[in-house]
Formats: sequence, structure tokens, C-alpha cells
Amino acid sequence: MKNLFTTGTICLVAALTFASCAKDDNNDDLYEQYRQQELRIDSILNAQKAEIEAYVTTNLSEAEPDSIYYPFSYIDKRTKRGIWYLYEPGDNEEEDYKYTINSTATNYVFPTVKLTYTAKLLDGTPVESEEAGTFNFSVGFSAFNDAWFLSFFPYSIRYNAQDYVVGGLTENGLQAGDKITVVTPSVLAYGSVKKTGGEADIPADSPLVYEFEVLEIE
Repeated sequence: MKNLFTTGTICLVAALTFASCAKDDNNDDLYEQYRQQELRIDSILNAQKAEIEAYVTTNLSEAEPDSIYYPFSYIDKRTKRGIWYLYEPGDNEEEDYKYTINSTATNYVFPTVKLTYTAKLLDGTPVESEEAGTFNFSVGFSAFNDAWFLSFFPYSIRYNAQDYVVGGLTENGLQAGDKITVVTPSVLAYGSVKKTGGEADIPADSPLVYEFEVLEIE
């Protein structure tokens, strides 16, 4: 199955692409910089694994683990992305919204969604929420991070008789009426950056719990 892009943090993917070029140019210092970055991400994923699993055991016993591995390029390691999720499909009998790729097969056609969502820390502290808000994934929104994209987009998208892996958590992507609860490690949320401006500050390197309910999608 062909990969449309490598999942993980979007900025990291771009950085790793640049790092690969740098390695070809024998820029050992820059290559080592990105190797160390991968080591740090691997360390965080492993450090947060037990904490996330303990939360799931106590609060989301029916949740299931994501099976995809983080896209490391410079360390000899395979580590799962560490997401757990509980998907509750709505009453729609078939896909109302088709996730597609544009004519160049390099970008998504981004959906516009009306939804209610909340985000909280593992200790239950609410940090973000929106009631029946309208969002478009092609327009900048400070709350968008990889956890959002992985929640909404399907595992793969069909284009020109080929399957392009995008790494979403569900087979068809979220549809109107669907609900999903996602427990994500910090590297797929806000990473090592402290997030301010919401209902409460999100400390750096904080796993988050998202609850999404899709009201409409187009």
C-alpha cells in the first residue's frame, strides 16, 4: 500500500526529509541532531505508555490500541504511536462524506466539519472545548494537531486504483453522527511546547484525551 505521507508530527516529517538530504551532503552534525530528536520522541512515547494505559484501564476499558508504528528514520527502533481510541459510529448506514485526494495526489481535499469537542489532561483537567463549532482543516486553527488529523481521516484513501496510507484511526474516517474518544501521547498533540489560551494551560509533554462528536461534515 502506497504511503501518501508519513505519519507522526507534520513538522518532524519535513525536518526528517531535510535531514535526509543533509546526510547525503555529509552534514553529520545536522544528521545527528535529528537522530537525537528521534531518540527523544522514542523516550517520551515509552515514558508515557504506562500512564496512558493506566488511564485507559480506569476510564475507557472498551478502548482499543492503535497498531501503527511511529515513522522513525534514523534510529534502529520500532515503537507504536501509543494512541488508544474508542470509536462509536453514528446511525449513518454508509459513508456520507468521501475523503479524497486532489488531482496531483499530493494533498487532501480537506473537510469542513461542525462538531462538539473537548480536550482534557489525564488528571481530568479540561483544557479546550467547543460546542457545535465549525472547522475546516485547510484553515489554520491553533488546536489542530496530529491527533485531530488521525482522528478524522481514514486509514487510507483510494486514488487512481491505488491505496494511499494516511494513517487515520478508522477505516472510513469520521462521518456525521460519529463519536470518538482519543487518548494521545504528547508527541501527537502539542509536543514539548506549553499551550496557553484555552480553558487551562497544557503543560509541555502532556498526553491528552479528546472527545469528538461530529454533527455535520461536508
